[in-house]
Amino acid sequence: MPAEPGRFTAMKDHSQHSREQQVNVQWQGPRLCEEYNALWQSLCNDSPVTFSEWVLRAVDTVPQTVTWELEAALDVKPTKVVGVGRKMHEKNRKAVYDETQRLKLPAIPSYSQQQGRVKLVLALKAFAAWRPRVGFNVVIAGLAGQLMAVLGNERHTFKLLALLYDRYHLKDYFEHDWTRRREKIMLDAQKVWDTTEYQWPDLFQIFQRFKGGKEIFMDIVRHLLSTLLTEAHTPEIQAFEWHVRLLHRLVLPVGTVVPNDPRGPLRHLIMIIMARHQHLFMTCRSEKELELKVGNLRRSVRMDPLLAKLLAKEPGREEVNLFPSLMIGSAAGIFSHHVLGLLPSFFEPTELVLSLSAAAAGAIASLRWQVRCHNEHVADANRALLAGERRKSHSCVVT
Repeated sequence: MPAEPGRFTAMKDHSQHSREQQVNVQWQGPRLCEEYNALWQSLCNDSPVTFSEWVLRAVDTVPQTVTWELEAALDVKPTKVVGVGRKMHEKNRKAVYDETQRLKLPAIPSYSQQQGRVKLVLALKAFAAWRPRVGFNVVIAGLAGQLMAVLGNERHTFKLLALLYDRYHLKDYFEHDWTRRREKIMLDAQKVWDTTEYQWPDLFQIFQRFKGGKEIFMDIVRHLLSTLLTEAHTPEIQAFEWHVRLLHRLVLPVGTVVPNDPRGPLRHLIMIIMARHQHLFMTCRSEKELELKVGNLRRSVRMDPLLAKLLAKEPGREEVNLFPSLMIGSAAGIFSHHVLGLLPSFFEPTELVLSLSAAAAGAIASLRWQVRCHNEHVADANRALLAGERRKSHSCVVT
């Protein structure tokens, strides 16, 4: 799979709709995203959830308030209420409209028309029927809006959204009570911190310099995790077609997804974003300055060639070969058994216990040594990659 499917050309004027923007019939999306569209659509076949079933169920099962929230968030003409209690329904609907936050959608031509936003409403209503405990959620709606911008089809958008929801076990973030959701996000943020310590030790030390450094790191990681990077794109700073490349790594992560660690790729993605800005954090002379620079990632994560290169690298994992450890442990056990055999018979009752203890200690020491060597190798490789790519980008700017 190519690391960067297609090329991008930023375009601020959407008055002219070229074929480069048309990913589906009557859908004008980001420029030059046909390859992303094809790759993402191919994933939809892996989803067992069917759009037709859940969009029909939504008619009877989705609460009226959820429909009003979706229509308000996407600025869609409200469904007309008829029959008894019409005035009360209108009053309640207006209250929901006033309280609902308007969703920030990618700046593409099709979202400037109500017809395009109605397609997104249908996909989100089907999702609300499939996951009634989620209902209307700004983060899920934002992710769906970004997916549909590329896919241009409500059926594919729903299927891919459902696939990602299951793959990353996002029910931990959106379906439990607030306390349990917070615990899951805190646990994932702690895992990012722990992994950073051995994969990006220089970045880890930058935050360790300050008393509140870890909390600053954890705070931005929790934000990026809980928003699923949906707030990482700011149209005023960078065109959406660049953000698609970052979103692509969420849809199709590099490497394999481990079943017992489903959100590993999401955490890796966020860790790489932090590592990309290591040189900026390194110049901070105070905790306040560090907090301000880290806070910029809340407003926007700029996608550039360096970040794309880092994201294309296979994630490093703790890999240990047990054979050398077992050999060393066995050698330690044999040696201790031989030494104890030379001692008086007084030690015979404990000879077996001591030999096994020596073997276990030797194996554990060997394992720890292998893990340390592997971690140092991963850290050195990451340093070299980051330094090399930064030199290339600097030389390009100078040239």
